[in-house]
Amino acid sequence: MAYELGVPVDNDIGLFFRSFATRDWDQFDTFPRVIAVTGSNGKSTTTALIHHILKENGRPTQMGVISGPACSRSIRPRMARWW
Repeated sequence: MAYELGVPVDNDIGLFFRSFATRDWDQFDTFPRVIAVTGSNGKSTTTALIHHILKENGRPTQMGVISGPACSRSIRPRMARWW
């Protein structure tokens, strides 16, 4: 039904990477590198390990964790108004 109505269909990772096409990223001198961890189990542990390894090797790093699908919090309430 969404396709028929012309509503874009995507997932949380797709929406995140689509945000790179916005002007919000213009403020950076160097485009940030992103490591995305997906799957059913162990994402937080894997993310924390990657962050630790990068930090211990002197790489500038920030860690972000989304608990549950990003779409369930940010996109679905807006989509509900489209229907």
